[in-house]
Amino acid sequence: MTTAPGRPLRDRERRVAAKILSAAAGTDELVAQLPVARVRSGAVTFLNLAVPAEVPHASVPDGPLPVSAVVNDPDGHPLGEIIVWVEGGLLSALEYAWVTDEEPGEWPAPEHVSTSGQSGP
Repeated sequence: MTTAPGRPLRDRERRVAAKILSAAAGTDELVAQLPVARVRSGAVTFLNLAVPAEVPHASVPDGPLPVSAVVNDPDGHPLGEIIVWVEGGLLSALEYAWVTDEEPGEWPAPEHVSTSGQSGP
């Protein structure tokens, strides 16, 4: 398997993405892509991903996964949401859309992300 260019997902990025993927139907292949996904560019709030083409592709539509992944601070105040983007059955981006005055400097801890949406089988 070829290695995509860029850095691997950091632990927190990978754990948040895995939590979101677990709330969506038909994402087993996307979960399996997390260890080989590489961040090829982007700021903290938008990570452009590269995944080797030879990995199994998910049978999900292109675009954002239909999962709500709300980020709250420890007191329960909303900070934003995480959006997982897919293109051609492969992870293509992770987006941290914030609703605060200041851009986040790091990804949230998984326990501060709550999910709802299409659940798996």
